[in-house]
Amino acid sequence: MSTLKPFDMPADLTAIPDDIQFEIICKSDGLFLCSEAVQDRVIGENPAFLDRIENPHTTKKFLTAIRNNPSFLTEFHEPPLPWQEAVVAVNIRNIWYINTPAPVFKTAFLEHLAGVPRSNAEDTTDDIKRRAVENDWRAIRFIDEHDDNMQWIALQQSWEAIKYIDEPSVSQQLLACRSAEAVSYLNDYFILSDDEEVIALAKKSLLDALTRGPVSEMDSNYRRLFLDMATGEEILESLSSSGKEPAFEPSDFNFIPSDLIKIKVAQRLGLRKYLAQAPAAWSTSPGFRGLLAGYKDGGVYGYSYLGKTDDYEKAEFIKLLAGGSVSNNPLDDEATCERAIRQSDISIIHTAFACVPSPSDEICWAYLAMLAVERGRSSINPLSLNAADDLIRSCPDSRNSLQVAKAASRFNDRLREICGMSQLLSDDDDTSAGRRVDLILNGIAAATDQDPTNATLLGKIGLDDIETEIS
Repeated sequence: MSTLKPFDMPADLTAIPDDIQFEIICKSDGLFLCSEAVQDRVIGENPAFLDRIENPHTTKKFLTAIRNNPSFLTEFHEPPLPWQEAVVAVNIRNIWYINTPAPVFKTAFLEHLAGVPRSNAEDTTDDIKRRAVENDWRAIRFIDEHDDNMQWIALQQSWEAIKYIDEPSVSQQLLACRSAEAVSYLNDYFILSDDEEVIALAKKSLLDALTRGPVSEMDSNYRRLFLDMATGEEILESLSSSGKEPAFEPSDFNFIPSDLIKIKVAQRLGLRKYLAQAPAAWSTSPGFRGLLAGYKDGGVYGYSYLGKTDDYEKAEFIKLLAGGSVSNNPLDDEATCERAIRQSDISIIHTAFACVPSPSDEICWAYLAMLAVERGRSSINPLSLNAADDLIRSCPDSRNSLQVAKAASRFNDRLREICGMSQLLSDDDDTSAGRRVDLILNGIAAATDQDPTNATLLGKIGLDDIETEIS
């Protein structure tokens, strides 16, 4: 007799006094071997302590306890006959708690389900077995040799009947696989047929469970199983349906999916959640990076997560902001670039402008005008040094500030000379942009503090203002 807890090692207390055995069992969790007298005392103290006793003795107190708590028998593989008799005598349906019931009790249960008197025999007729299955499919569990007809009757009531069928046929699997749970069970036990019709039905059942039913704790298992079975086209179709889409997550895939599937998953999850979950290997594909560059999720742009980008990715980003482009090279198409700048969110406008390789005066003006509106300026025409100073200072970082200064220098002669002076600084590290911006702002301050009639516009700026070696 063995319990169903093979890794719980019982403590043998039989060599110590009964009183101490009793105290230990009542005050400790675990499994214990104890004397018959101690067992009775423990059960008398609390019947729930049955699960602390390993290999219990068959005593009156024990039998009373399991009659009141028949589920205790589920802990045992082959409980003794007196234990079985004790629980089924209370209610024949307590047989469900017996893992390997004696033949006489199996027959008694089948007769009970069939509505015939108990015979106390070890077997019964096929007709009674069939009638029992008709009334409750679970009867098949207690039929040692069930025929195809009984199996079919049981499967029509519940897919779970397949658990009691050895080597289920294709037709039986087709009946069971109308349930996603059956598909999962058959797959887990490596008995799912590779028949084309069975696999097609299995995929449909899994997808139905993911898209039509309530959210289930089995969803993640169903998602992984569907992805293992489905083709790339089927996965894309499931992600493109007009109804509820399955919530595939990067962790569901045991393979690297296509670029189109990855972007569909990103759209389904939302960009932030997707980028937090996606494996690093997913983002290395040039095709996917291009798709991500042209994707926006609310106020989140995929382009922002790409790091260093190439011209193809920049072009996809500009196309997104411009609302599309018919040009083969959007970066060289002035109308597309200007439209992208004018339609940019202020949070992304500096990044957008940086994508344009050779911005024209019109594109630069559109860029500055958008920034001016954000700063509450109705107009920057003409662009004064004070206005330029404000736009430069309002940028989130030095790189963007330098970008604004260069764009603004096209529309103010003084600023152009000041920016020209900043080019004398070296450009060999990450701090060079900040130093140049500081020099430009100092130059603007110097120029705006002068008398307007002074002909020496940069009189207050000299080499002493440059703290780094001239390149």
